[in-house]
Amino acid sequence: MSEEKDEKELAAEVLKKYDKESDTMLYTGVMAKIVSAIAITFSVFQLYTAIFGVLDAQLQRAVHLGFALALSYLLYPTRKSWSRTKVHPLDVLLSILGAAAPAYICIM
Repeated sequence: MSEEKDEKELAAEVLKKYDKESDTMLYTGVMAKIVSAIAITFSVFQLYTAIFGVLDAQLQRAVHLGFALALSYLLYPTRKSWSRTKVHPLDVLLSILGAAAPAYICIM
């Protein structure tokens, strides 16, 4: 059992070293629930508009971009040297700004 765990940890470290996209944040607690809620809402929005198609294409693309930017900044830290377990305030700010810019298109 211990050897299997060590192999998995070693594989995860090698993957993080060579695969840039696998080096994501490892949230727990409230932040994990917030990120999960954003991702689930994004998925439900995409499914709803795919089935019913009620939004104009420009509005749908703006909402899609807002969700994608927010999740990107929350899941991938801006700097490699930052912690992978605690969210950095700059990432939160960039996430909010990334979602707010396309929201302007939807509101106006």
